[in-house]
Amino acid sequence: MIPLTVRRPSQITVACFWMLALAPLGRGQIDRVSQLIGDLKADTASVRVWAAQKLGAIGDSRAVEPLIAALKDPDVNVRTASVVALGEIRDPRAVEPLILTLKAPDAIRRYTAAVALGKIGDPRAVEPLIAARKDPDRYVGICAEEALLGFGAPAVEPLMAMLKDSAQDRAEAATLLVAIGAPAVQPLISTLNDPDVSVRTTSVAALGQIKDSRAVEPLIAALKDPDVSVRQNAVEALLSHSDDEAAKRALAGIGEAAVEPLITALKNPDVRVRDGAAELLGEMKAHRAVAPLIGALGDIVGSTRRAAAEALGKIGDPLAVQRLLAATDYCVIAGAAAFYVARGKPGTEEALILSLDGCGDRDTATVFLNSGNPKLEAGARAWAARKGLDVRGIPTFSGRGGTGWGAGR
Repeated sequence: MIPLTVRRPSQITVACFWMLALAPLGRGQIDRVSQLIGDLKADTASVRVWAAQKLGAIGDSRAVEPLIAALKDPDVNVRTASVVALGEIRDPRAVEPLILTLKAPDAIRRYTAAVALGKIGDPRAVEPLIAARKDPDRYVGICAEEALLGFGAPAVEPLMAMLKDSAQDRAEAATLLVAIGAPAVQPLISTLNDPDVSVRTTSVAALGQIKDSRAVEPLIAALKDPDVSVRQNAVEALLSHSDDEAAKRALAGIGEAAVEPLITALKNPDVRVRDGAAELLGEMKAHRAVAPLIGALGDIVGSTRRAAAEALGKIGDPLAVQRLLAATDYCVIAGAAAFYVARGKPGTEEALILSLDGCGDRDTATVFLNSGNPKLEAGARAWAARKGLDVRGIPTFSGRGGTGWGAGR
């Protein structure tokens, strides 16, 4: 699976914004625009900086051309303050001068220009910002990416074109497309028949990250792709749609061919993918998956350990049984609750109830309520009461359905 790492704006704001103090405006300040424009030519640089800051705060379009002219001021602080002010005013006349500023010799102007272009949001800036991602100063590149995320749909087409570039460009484009989200879904779907396997692989992975329901049917079709990497990514992408029954049915319907991709998915960084893979391997009673599922019993996340244990209980392989009988982890015991109830070993009720308290969930409680074992039923009702759950909402058959105590002896 191609790793896609989305940089969150909250993580990079400090890197992006060269904060300039924009003081609150008092009554009548807007009438001072002409005076402030004149101050942009004052002899003292600090006065010119102050004037640019104030003009940005006021936001009057009359200041746009004077501020554009100030981009050539001999003082770097004035030039930078003018870039920021133009971003605050958000007038499209500033777009071309700010694009040129992306190539300024000093990094501070380049990254403030990227931020300013992002605020203006003019589509003319998209491709220059894409190019700015490769700026030798990493803050400039990060700010360019931050700005691109704000464009949304206008940035999708140029980013889609990058999917045919180098592996690094593909990965970076996919990361941005995932962050843009919904506007990128249909363009990504349209590439699932691209003759370039690397484009298909990347697009499938990106669709899995976006998790848009429109992608489910195209991803199901991608399960028949001739390339194994595309099929693997399609399996993992569909597993990310854990609540979509069509996705689950499609994966289960593949049969034996799905086993290896599902085994690989047990190590996916997304916990929902890992849990879904374990669940399906259990439903398929995939004996080849026993060893990997036993490995998943050591997963750092309790839900994955539960799902792996439940799968091993369903498979019933001797090695799986041996491992479950030796389990002391409450998540493993809770996950394999049906297995332990079917065995019905006298004296194990206390450990089972403790597993429900320690790592159980509604499914574990349902198994106990349906076990026909009074101790387990009482333990499940007490657990539900502590959780504030109404057990009347959980189907109970008192041993007449589900897994009865000792049914597997």
